[in-house]
Amino acid sequence: MSFATAKSVKGVLTQTDGVKSTKDASIKLNKDNSIGTLSLTGAALGKYRLNLTIDGVTLTSPVFTVVESLKIRSASYQVTQSLKFPTSLDQTITPNEQVKEIKKAQDDYFLHFAVAADFTKSQDTVKPSQVYLTVRKSGEKDQLSYTRYGKLNPSTGLYQITLDFSRDMEHLNGDYDLSLHASDYRAEKSISWSLGKVSIWFKQGLDQGSNQGVKEEYRAGDVIEHYFPPQAPEKNLVVIFIVLLTFSSFPLSQLHS
Repeated sequence: MSFATAKSVKGVLTQTDGVKSTKDASIKLNKDNSIGTLSLTGAALGKYRLNLTIDGVTLTSPVFTVVESLKIRSASYQVTQSLKFPTSLDQTITPNEQVKEIKKAQDDYFLHFAVAADFTKSQDTVKPSQVYLTVRKSGEKDQLSYTRYGKLNPSTGLYQITLDFSRDMEHLNGDYDLSLHASDYRAEKSISWSLGKVSIWFKQGLDQGSNQGVKEEYRAGDVIEHYFPPQAPEKNLVVIFIVLLTFSSFPLSQLHS
Protein backbone atom coordinates (compact mmCIF):
# COMPACT_ATOMS: atom_id res chain seq x y z
CA MET A 1 0.00 0.00 0.00
CA SER A 2 1.42 3.39 -0.98
CA PHE A 3 0.58 7.04 -0.37
CA ALA A 4 1.37 7.77 -4.05
CA THR A 5 -1.78 6.10 -5.41
CA ALA A 6 -4.03 6.77 -2.42
CA LYS A 7 -7.15 8.81 -2.89
CA SER A 8 -7.76 9.42 0.82
CA VAL A 9 -5.45 9.32 3.86
CA LYS A 10 -6.67 9.80 7.41
CA GLY A 11 -4.88 9.37 10.73
CA VAL A 12 -6.23 9.05 14.24
CA LEU A 13 -3.85 9.43 17.20
CA THR A 14 -4.85 7.65 20.41
CA GLN A 15 -3.07 8.17 23.72
CA THR A 16 -2.88 4.84 25.58
CA ASP A 17 -1.79 6.18 28.98
CA GLY A 18 -2.77 9.15 31.10
CA VAL A 19 -6.02 10.72 29.87
CA LYS A 20 -6.38 8.17 27.01
CA SER A 21 -7.44 10.84 24.51
CA THR A 22 -8.18 10.40 20.79
CA LYS A 23 -7.78 13.08 18.13
CA ASP A 24 -7.26 13.45 14.39
CA ALA A 25 -3.63 13.26 13.38
CA SER A 26 -2.02 15.73 11.02
CA ILE A 27 -0.13 13.87 8.27
CA LYS A 28 1.84 15.83 5.69
CA LEU A 29 2.82 14.16 2.40
CA ASN A 30 5.92 15.00 0.40
CA LYS A 31 5.79 16.22 -3.22
CA ASP A 32 5.39 12.82 -4.85
CA ASN A 33 3.15 11.48 -2.06
CA SER A 34 5.60 8.69 -1.28
CA ILE A 35 6.31 9.66 2.35
CA GLY A 36 3.93 10.88 5.04
CA THR A 37 5.08 12.80 8.12
CA LEU A 38 3.06 12.70 11.35
CA SER A 39 3.02 15.97 13.28
CA LEU A 40 3.09 15.61 17.07
CA THR A 41 2.91 19.34 17.76
CA GLY A 42 0.79 19.93 20.83
CA ALA A 43 0.77 16.26 21.81
CA ALA A 44 1.15 15.71 25.54
CA LEU A 45 3.91 13.49 26.87
CA GLY A 46 2.99 9.83 26.91
CA LYS A 47 2.34 6.66 24.92
CA TYR A 48 0.41 6.71 21.63
CA ARG A 49 -0.84 4.50 18.84
CA LEU A 50 -1.56 5.74 15.30
CA ASN A 51 -4.45 4.34 13.27
CA LEU A 52 -3.79 5.19 9.63
CA THR A 53 -6.62 4.68 7.12
CA ILE A 54 -5.70 4.65 3.42
CA ASP A 55 -8.58 4.25 0.96
CA GLY A 56 -10.69 2.53 3.58
CA VAL A 57 -7.96 0.15 4.83
CA THR A 58 -6.76 0.83 8.41
CA LEU A 59 -3.24 0.13 9.61
CA THR A 60 -2.28 0.32 13.28
CA SER A 61 1.21 1.35 14.37
CA PRO A 62 3.15 -0.07 17.31
CA VAL A 63 2.91 1.99 20.52
CA PHE A 64 5.41 4.86 20.63
CA THR A 65 6.25 7.45 23.30
CA VAL A 66 6.36 11.24 23.08
CA VAL A 67 9.35 12.23 25.25
CA GLU A 68 10.98 15.34 26.66
CA SER A 69 14.09 16.21 28.67
CA LEU A 70 14.10 16.36 32.48
CA LYS A 71 15.60 19.02 34.71
CA ILE A 72 16.30 19.27 38.45
CA ARG A 73 16.08 23.00 39.14
CA SER A 74 16.96 23.30 42.84
CA ALA A 75 17.29 21.47 46.14
CA SER A 76 16.76 22.76 49.68
CA TYR A 77 17.95 20.78 52.69
CA GLN A 78 18.25 20.75 56.46
CA VAL A 79 19.08 18.35 59.32
CA THR A 80 16.57 18.21 62.19
CA GLN A 81 15.71 16.02 65.17
CA SER A 82 12.13 15.52 63.94
CA LEU A 83 10.78 13.11 61.35
CA LYS A 84 8.13 15.71 60.48
CA PHE A 85 9.05 17.54 57.27
CA PRO A 86 9.92 21.20 58.01
CA THR A 87 7.76 24.00 56.61
CA SER A 88 10.94 25.68 55.36
CA LEU A 89 14.54 24.55 54.86
CA ASP A 90 17.54 26.74 55.62
CA GLN A 91 19.88 25.79 52.74
CA THR A 92 19.14 25.94 48.97
CA ILE A 93 21.44 25.03 46.08
CA THR A 94 21.08 24.93 42.31
CA PRO A 95 22.64 22.58 39.72
CA ASN A 96 26.46 22.56 39.60
CA GLU A 97 26.52 23.50 43.31
CA GLN A 98 27.17 21.07 46.14
CA VAL A 99 25.96 20.84 49.71
CA LYS A 100 27.85 22.77 52.34
CA GLU A 101 29.06 21.03 55.48
CA ILE A 102 26.13 19.12 56.95
CA LYS A 103 26.40 19.06 60.73
CA LYS A 104 24.77 16.56 63.08
CA ALA A 105 24.63 13.80 60.47
CA GLN A 106 24.32 11.15 63.17
CA ASP A 107 21.97 8.97 65.21
CA ASP A 108 18.51 10.33 66.00
CA TYR A 109 18.69 13.02 63.30
CA PHE A 110 16.93 13.37 59.94
CA LEU A 111 18.15 14.85 56.67
CA HIS A 112 15.33 16.53 54.71
CA PHE A 113 15.39 17.55 51.03
CA ALA A 114 12.83 19.53 49.03
CA VAL A 115 13.55 19.12 45.31
CA ALA A 116 12.20 21.07 42.33
CA ALA A 117 12.21 18.79 39.27
CA ASP A 118 10.15 18.79 36.08
CA PHE A 119 10.15 18.49 32.30
CA THR A 120 11.76 21.37 30.44
CA LYS A 121 8.70 22.31 28.37
CA SER A 122 5.79 20.66 30.17
CA GLN A 123 6.75 21.74 33.68
CA ASP A 124 3.33 23.19 34.49
CA THR A 125 1.37 20.04 33.65
CA VAL A 126 3.61 16.99 34.06
CA LYS A 127 5.96 15.92 36.85
CA PRO A 128 8.59 13.15 36.81
CA SER A 129 7.40 9.82 38.17
CA GLN A 130 10.53 9.38 40.30
CA VAL A 131 12.83 11.78 42.15
CA TYR A 132 15.14 10.13 44.66
CA LEU A 133 18.26 10.51 46.78
CA THR A 134 21.15 8.04 46.89
CA VAL A 135 23.67 7.87 49.74
CA ARG A 136 26.76 5.85 48.84
CA LYS A 137 29.76 4.99 51.02
CA SER A 138 32.77 6.77 49.58
CA GLY A 139 35.49 4.51 48.21
CA GLU A 140 33.65 1.26 48.95
CA LYS A 141 34.37 -1.47 46.42
CA ASP A 142 31.05 -3.15 47.15
CA GLN A 143 29.26 0.17 46.59
CA LEU A 144 27.29 0.18 49.84
CA SER A 145 24.40 2.55 49.11
CA TYR A 146 20.93 3.58 50.23
CA THR A 147 18.02 5.05 48.28
CA ARG A 148 15.22 7.30 49.53
CA TYR A 149 12.36 8.18 47.15
CA GLY A 150 10.67 11.56 47.13
CA LYS A 151 6.97 12.21 47.56
CA LEU A 152 5.43 15.02 45.52
CA ASN A 153 3.74 17.70 47.60
CA PRO A 154 0.86 18.98 45.42
CA SER A 155 0.64 22.30 47.23
CA THR A 156 4.30 23.23 46.65
CA GLY A 157 5.12 21.17 43.56
CA LEU A 158 8.27 19.95 45.34
CA TYR A 159 9.45 16.41 46.04
CA GLN A 160 10.02 15.79 49.74
CA ILE A 161 12.73 13.32 50.74
CA THR A 162 13.69 12.33 54.30
CA LEU A 163 16.68 10.21 55.35
CA ASP A 164 16.55 8.73 58.86
CA PHE A 165 20.20 8.20 59.79
CA SER A 166 19.33 5.71 62.56
CA ARG A 167 16.87 3.47 60.70
CA ASP A 168 17.67 3.84 57.02
CA MET A 169 21.38 3.03 57.22
CA GLU A 170 23.76 0.43 58.56
CA HIS A 171 25.84 2.03 61.29
CA LEU A 172 29.10 2.37 59.39
CA ASN A 173 30.94 5.63 60.04
CA GLY A 174 32.65 7.65 57.33
CA ASP A 175 32.13 9.81 54.27
CA TYR A 176 29.17 9.26 51.96
CA ASP A 177 28.46 10.62 48.47
CA LEU A 178 25.05 12.24 48.03
CA SER A 179 23.25 12.36 44.66
CA LEU A 180 19.81 13.37 43.42
CA HIS A 181 18.16 11.60 40.49
CA ALA A 182 15.06 12.07 38.34
CA SER A 183 13.59 9.52 35.93
CA ASP A 184 10.43 8.90 33.92
CA TYR A 185 9.45 6.67 31.00
CA ARG A 186 8.45 9.86 29.14
CA ALA A 187 11.92 11.35 29.55
CA GLU A 188 14.65 11.32 26.92
CA LYS A 189 16.95 9.98 29.63
CA SER A 190 17.33 9.89 33.40
CA ILE A 191 19.38 12.66 35.01
CA SER A 192 21.60 12.85 38.11
CA TRP A 193 23.08 15.62 40.23
CA SER A 194 26.11 14.99 42.45
CA LEU A 195 25.63 16.89 45.71
CA GLY A 196 29.04 16.20 47.27
CA LYS A 197 29.98 14.38 50.46
CA VAL A 198 28.64 14.19 53.99
CA SER A 199 30.44 12.74 57.00
CA ILE A 200 28.12 10.48 59.03
CA TRP A 201 28.89 9.25 62.54
CA PHE A 202 27.02 6.70 64.66
CA LYS A 203 27.39 6.22 68.43
CA GLN A 204 27.99 2.50 68.04
CA GLY A 205 29.16 2.66 64.46
CA LEU A 206 32.05 0.88 62.81
CA ASP A 207 34.86 2.13 60.60
CA GLN A 208 35.58 -0.21 57.68
CA GLY A 209 34.29 -3.22 59.59
CA SER A 210 36.15 -2.56 62.88
CA ASN A 211 35.07 -0.96 66.13
CA GLN A 212 37.66 1.83 65.98
CA GLY A 213 34.94 4.31 65.03
CA VAL A 214 33.18 3.91 68.37
CA LYS A 215 33.83 6.71 70.84
CA GLU A 216 35.62 5.67 74.04
CA GLU A 217 32.55 5.90 76.27
CA TYR A 218 30.62 3.57 73.95
CA ARG A 219 33.32 0.95 73.42
CA ALA A 220 32.91 -2.52 74.89
CA GLY A 221 34.94 -3.44 77.96
CA ASP A 222 37.68 -6.06 78.13
CA VAL A 223 36.68 -9.59 77.30
CA ILE A 224 36.07 -11.67 80.43
CA GLU A 225 37.68 -15.10 80.21
CA HIS A 226 36.58 -17.96 82.48
CA TYR A 227 38.91 -20.81 83.59
CA PHE A 228 37.51 -24.25 84.20
CA PRO A 229 39.90 -26.86 85.79
CA PRO A 230 40.15 -30.18 83.97
CA GLN A 231 37.86 -32.94 85.15
CA ALA A 232 39.26 -36.02 86.90
CA PRO A 233 39.87 -38.96 84.57
CA GLU A 234 36.83 -41.19 84.27
CA LYS A 235 38.92 -44.40 84.67
CA ASN A 236 39.20 -43.82 88.49
CA LEU A 237 35.43 -43.93 88.77
CA VAL A 238 35.34 -47.13 86.81
CA VAL A 239 37.87 -48.81 89.11
CA ILE A 240 35.88 -47.86 92.23
CA PHE A 241 32.69 -49.12 90.62
CA ILE A 242 34.33 -52.48 89.84
CA VAL A 243 35.66 -52.87 93.37
CA LEU A 244 32.26 -52.18 94.92
CA LEU A 245 30.55 -54.48 92.50
CA THR A 246 33.00 -57.30 93.34
CA PHE A 247 32.57 -56.82 97.07
CA SER A 248 28.80 -56.85 96.93
CA SER A 249 28.84 -60.02 94.87
CA PHE A 250 30.98 -61.97 97.38
CA PRO A 251 28.86 -64.62 99.32
CA LEU A 252 28.22 -63.59 102.93
CA SER A 253 28.50 -67.26 104.11
CA GLN A 254 32.18 -67.28 103.25
CA LEU A 255 32.84 -64.34 105.54
CA HIS A 256 32.13 -66.62 108.59
CA SER A 257 34.14 -69.62 107.46
